[in-house]
Amino acid sequence: PTGRRAYGFLEPTDHWFQAELNYEDGEPVGTIRLCYVEDHAAILSNFRSVGKSEWQPDLTSHKRRQALPTVLENDMGSNEANAHAEEGGRADERAEEQELGRREERRTAPG
Repeated sequence: PTGRRAYGFLEPTDHWFQAELNYEDGEPVGTIRLCYVEDHAAILSNFRSVGKSEWQPDLTSHKRRQALPTVLENDMGSNEANAHAEEGGRADERAEEQELGRREERRTAPG
């Protein structure tokens, strides 16, 4: 790896999207191909260096689950937002406990 950026345009080829990659100065890098594997909700990718006939081993990529900042977190400092979220979590827990208590009362009530 040289730290240089490579560029290309993905185009549909069979069940892949494929691109010839080049550095900014036009020097060829190789070919990349990607396809979506619906059963695994993942992207499968391969790279082949320029002048080679064999593809490198498959790489599988999954979407990283990351919570996006809420409007509240963007408007408030992170400490204030965290305190608010913790209080909201406690309120949710209390409401859930109350609902479970009501269900238990209905289940054990004579009748």
